[in-house]
Amino acid sequence: MEGTLAAEGRKIELEKTVEHAATVAQDVMSRVATGAAGQAGDLAKQVQRLATDTDRQVEEYTGKSSAAWMNDASRLIMKHPWQAVALGAVVLYVLGKLRA
Repeated sequence: MEGTLAAEGRKIELEKTVEHAATVAQDVMSRVATGAAGQAGDLAKQVQRLATDTDRQVEEYTGKSSAAWMNDASRLIMKHPWQAVALGAVVLYVLGKLRA
């Protein structure tokens, strides 16, 4: 009987330990998720700022917004798809040679 009570006591202690470990793990994961969400928000703001600055610089240097450039490029690709593919291949080749 005494052995059974001792075993029950150990079982209860083990269950409490497991519950405590689960609670601690949940707390840690919650903190990690909160920190990651905050960093992702900061990164998104930086990317947005960079995109806005780039768009402003493109318009300042060329006189056309990046949306206008994208529309022109889209029309060019629709009119001349094979030439656009060839141009893309040449650009990639040149960039590859510059990196080497």
